[in-house]
Amino acid sequence: MTEFDELKRAMSPYVDSGVDGFNACIIAHIQQHLGESTDSAQLPDEGHVVNYIQKVVGKKPTHETMVDFLVIALTLCNINDNLHIYEWSEGVFVDAEDGYRLRKIIVRVLGVFDTPWSHNFEQETVRLLKRKVAQYKDTDVNKQVVVFSDQALDLKSLKLVPFDPKYLSTRKSDVSPKQGITPNFDRFLKTTFNGDQDKIKFVWYWLAVQLQVDRAVNKLVFMHSSGASGKSTLIHVITRLLGSSNVSHNSLNHFNGEFGKENMIGRFAWILEESGDNISDFAGIKNIVEGNEMSVNRKNKIMVQTTFTLKVTLSFNKLPIPENTIGFSRRVVLLNFPNTFVGKSADKDLNGKLESEKDQIVFRAIEYLRELKSKYNYDLSQVITGSLQRETDEYFDKARGPVYMFLRQKCQRKSSSRTPKTEILNAFLDFLDETDEDSKGFNKPKSFWPEFKKQFRNLYGRDCSFSKSNIEYVNDLIFSKGVKKI
Repeated sequence: MTEFDELKRAMSPYVDSGVDGFNACIIAHIQQHLGESTDSAQLPDEGHVVNYIQKVVGKKPTHETMVDFLVIALTLCNINDNLHIYEWSEGVFVDAEDGYRLRKIIVRVLGVFDTPWSHNFEQETVRLLKRKVAQYKDTDVNKQVVVFSDQALDLKSLKLVPFDPKYLSTRKSDVSPKQGITPNFDRFLKTTFNGDQDKIKFVWYWLAVQLQVDRAVNKLVFMHSSGASGKSTLIHVITRLLGSSNVSHNSLNHFNGEFGKENMIGRFAWILEESGDNISDFAGIKNIVEGNEMSVNRKNKIMVQTTFTLKVTLSFNKLPIPENTIGFSRRVVLLNFPNTFVGKSADKDLNGKLESEKDQIVFRAIEYLRELKSKYNYDLSQVITGSLQRETDEYFDKARGPVYMFLRQKCQRKSSSRTPKTEILNAFLDFLDETDEDSKGFNKPKSFWPEFKKQFRNLYGRDCSFSKSNIEYVNDLIFSKGVKKI
């Protein structure tokens, strides 16, 4: 194999014509740079190409002329001081120095002119390239499309489009969206959730928003069951659609550590198959889910400010005690898995069956994303309904305590109305008897009313007010229908 053949092999993945049109492509790029007209009928041979390369590089290549040639022939950019090169067949920018990609090209260009490679020559060439090519940050990439194996999803039009370096993508999935049926996945959802359409539709929408790699969705999912329920299967499907390298599996302990967020930068999702039952950094999780700018410590590197857009799915056998705030509860969706599949009820071949439907599943996820846009303007909260909403509310109500549950279930705000304090306390005691809830010590006036004020503020976002006319009243509050006045 000649030096030119080696050069062609090293460069062809990063030239927009590939191997077959390599000669004509390189000459066309150089002619465009030199302002020469291109003879499309000509089929250039090796010598013709070498002569053109020599016009740029010269007989004795320098750092500057090598940089000129690489910028002309390749599509390069600098992302956070890391040189990237566009791989045309894959549709993504890849690290130019990883796997010695750029070194191989520099070595082969020098080899064509019988010039020896040196480490210093390469380092100086890379340094100059980093300054000359377009400059971007991590937050600039992977914002316009999701790249699949052979095409990309435009995140504005939600249409499938060909690869193009203008999209600035550095990550991709190896699935290929194809229209078709998904009988095994449909059966899995039906048996897992007992045909509950509220949950089944939500799962499809949750799959859909995984593809919104350009934005946060202000929601995270807590998957919950005692085990062998289908959680792992659904997690596998999400991971498979996105690509495992695009998913962070950071443990909660690691997330809470000094460098816990570093390896989450640029990922599409954060998925934990077994999360434990303790969350200490609710604020950090909430910031990620909301897409707020965060400071991220990096080991042996300077701290950076970044905005995460990854989707968060945490799986629990035992649910954690949640942060007792309205802000966090509005972000969480509790997805309960009610069944256990063991023995004959477990399909041991299910993952293989779902693997065969991966292209069709992602196609349907795209259709659900289009529906989420057209019907709900991407507002995921509008598809959290029925049993899904009820079970989520119950989870947080129990964590907030009986007074909050009483207020939410048995009372409602009504301006210019008022209810005697004695009736409210008596109704709360009836509520405890009715629901068999633990009073948590709030069944006496001295403990009840401070907790009532606190939970009123949590529920309604304002302080409650009182008035007195022979007896004391709570203003702007009445009982819901069906609650007896005592």
